[in-house]
Amino acid sequence: MANPHDPVSSPVETEVTQVIIEPSHMVAGGPPGQSGSTGKTIDITDLVVAIDVNESIDLRILTADMLITDGVGVLANLPLVGQEKVTFTIHKGAIDSTHKEWTKDLTFFVRSIENVSKENDFTLSYQLRLVEEAYFLNSLNIISQAYTGTIGDIMKEIHDEFLIGETNGEAKITAEELTAGTFKVIIPNWTPYAALKWLTRRARSEDNSPFYLFNTLFDGMQLKSSRAMFDSTPINDRTLYTQKEHVPEGRSDVQKGAVMDLKHTVDMAFFFEMLETTPVSTHILNGVYGSKYKTLNTSNKVVDEKIWNYKDEFEALPKLSKFKVASDRKLYNGKTLSEYNGKEFVFAYSGDAYNAPSHMTYNEDTLNAVPYKNSTDQHLGNYSYKLGVPGDKEIQVGKTINLHLIKNEMIGVDEADKAKDHRKSGKHIITMIKHRFHLPKMQYTQMIEINRDTMERDHADEN
Repeated sequence: MANPHDPVSSPVETEVTQVIIEPSHMVAGGPPGQSGSTGKTIDITDLVVAIDVNESIDLRILTADMLITDGVGVLANLPLVGQEKVTFTIHKGAIDSTHKEWTKDLTFFVRSIENVSKENDFTLSYQLRLVEEAYFLNSLNIISQAYTGTIGDIMKEIHDEFLIGETNGEAKITAEELTAGTFKVIIPNWTPYAALKWLTRRARSEDNSPFYLFNTLFDGMQLKSSRAMFDSTPINDRTLYTQKEHVPEGRSDVQKGAVMDLKHTVDMAFFFEMLETTPVSTHILNGVYGSKYKTLNTSNKVVDEKIWNYKDEFEALPKLSKFKVASDRKLYNGKTLSEYNGKEFVFAYSGDAYNAPSHMTYNEDTLNAVPYKNSTDQHLGNYSYKLGVPGDKEIQVGKTINLHLIKNEMIGVDEADKAKDHRKSGKHIITMIKHRFHLPKMQYTQMIEINRDTMERDHADEN
């Protein structure tokens, strides 16, 4: 297995410039020879070894980790207590007409200092844990108020009122795919992100596709349905290959050997790892295949119920491929997995006192949203992989990518199609990215996690 810390170099260097720390309060002076000796700003560009920027389909803020080797006493002379502003600029030149030149300005704030160690008598190494400004704004604001509107409108109102500071702008939250109609909701003393998470779980399109709210490094905040993401065209025009040893001679569409050329640099993974998959037994206990959902209106004592049957719902669900991972055969006492209610979910709410004839609460819509969200979330754990690839700003969380996996068996030169693992290969969704910017090497790489919920071929197929 390739070493994730020994990546294939990109043909174009990536430069990180002007890494600046602005203290949260004035200090008497700065380290000798450093800009900002007045205490206003300190340039630490020469001290930074690497910067990791992290995005995830489950997170509404970006985080970053900055590895520093300090031989001039920044940590000793600057009392880093958290809240310090850190800014830097990333620039990458053009690779070709598809991968154009770009520049990105970023601003984070110090959350903590960790992993402090002494390299020698004069040098410390440590890690700055960085977060976006919205992280602190979320902690400082509590929402206790009622909202009326579409779910997208309410989410954008919450974000723009409570989470916008000096360094981040309005969220790209729209209601284009969301269920039509006007709703009422009360947010009961929650933080903004707790409210957004609750609303996202209940958001749905007309075909009951669940939604995800996440932040990306290059395109900002995104609110997207699973249908829109799963149906999107993969970002790699050629299939991403992971194993080089089975590539037949004469194949021009894949790379063979260790030498990278410009054409294939952005399409070849330098690191590959299969992550732990979610066992079927866990899916059963979590009610993924069969479950019962109940809502209890405590005002009128009315109970509504929905039986979730994955087999019956499968065709209508958004999915990356055509075939289920779990078998539909009647294996257990003459029943399929979907005929067992593995878990019961109960949601209690008080609705009548707040309802009006022209509105309904999001709690009342729970049975139309939550089962589909739970199913989609958990099925994405069926196949999970970690890949290391040369950095490409088009690779973002929420987008899809093609993956070509090779069977673990010997094949002949003319048997390329038989070598492909058709069940595990194909379209995957990107769920997590660690963008690594290595300053001394002027190198940009990405460690990405990709997932899929289904298979390219049925269990019954031989190949």
